[in-house]
Amino acid sequence: RGDELLVVTAQAGDAYKLNALVRSSRTIICDQASFSTVKMSISGAREDLIRPPQVMCFGNYIGASSIELLKRELGLDGY
Repeated sequence: RGDELLVVTAQAGDAYKLNALVRSSRTIICDQASFSTVKMSISGAREDLIRPPQVMCFGNYIGASSIELLKRELGLDGY
């Protein structure tokens, strides 16, 4: 898509960068752990936004079965 798509990242703990991201984005993709922080940033900037960004929240990148397999391989299945 060339010039139509720009990917910018921000960590949930970096309030300055997250607020800049909220003010300049159409779509924000986040994980479950940062979803509430992103929503709060959008709420805080609501009066400055013409149209709030769409937020898409995704699950874990590593599936539960992969984590269990890794625990067995490392001998951590008793924890």
